Order: sequence, then structure tokens, then C-alpha cells
Amino acid sequence: MKAVRIAAMALGAVVVFYLLVTVFLPQWMIVGFHFRRPWYSASMNPNPPILKIAVMTDGSITVDGSPATMESLRASLKQLAEHKGVVWYYREAGQSAGPPQAAEVVQAVIENRLPIRVSSRPDYTDAIGMDGRPITK
Repeated sequence: MKAVRIAAMALGAVVVFYLLVTVFLPQWMIVGFHFRRPWYSASMNPNPPILKIAVMTDGSITVDGSPATMESLRASLKQLAEHKGVVWYYREAGQSAGPPQAAEVVQAVIENRLPIRVSSRPDYTDAIGMDGRPITK
């Protein structure tokens, strides 16, 4: 009887692992902080609109190279979300503590449920991987 109970528990663990790997994990696949949502990826534009956001050490924000306020950034993010776009994010001196505006920007991106690609370079030619190291293309 004890062997049957152990076998049932092992089978249950295998089923849970299978569901975790095949159903739940693919829902949010992370590639260099670029969040992909497979359930609508088939309908996604292969070339989604990109909004390039930079936060400088003094707290100034630029959107696609032009100065921006938090209010104008929120409006841009809302419009980007409607078009299923992607945020490319750069923060000057990214290895040190950022200004409060950096947290506000990231929070606004999260609120709009947008995928984000984090770059360590101001020209956005790399992406930061999960291990914190740049991934060059």
C-alpha cells in the first residue's frame, strides 16, 4: 500500500511539472527582459512600433530622442499599448542607483502591460540579459 501511495505521489509530481513547463511557463517567456505573450503573438505585428525611452542621471526623460514629461510619457505609452508596441529602455549610469523618475517610468510601462527591452547603451544596440550582462546583436 505504501508503494502505491509513493507511486501516486511521483506521478502527481510528474504531472505538475509537465503542466508547469508546457502550460504556465510559456505564458511569460522572458528574453533579455523582453516579455513575449504567446497567446497573442500570432496576431502580433512582426515589426511592432518601438518607443525608445531614456532616463538620465539628472532625472530628465527623453522619448524617441525628444525631451518628455511623465504626463506626455504616459500618453505615449497608452498609445503604444493600443498598437501592441514595445518599449526600448535605457538608463544612464545603469549600474548605480537611478533617479526617482526611473522607477516612475518603469512603473508606467508595467501599468500599460508593455514588453520592455532594457539596454546598457544609449544607442540601444544591446539588450540586458537575465544575468545582468549585455546581449549584443
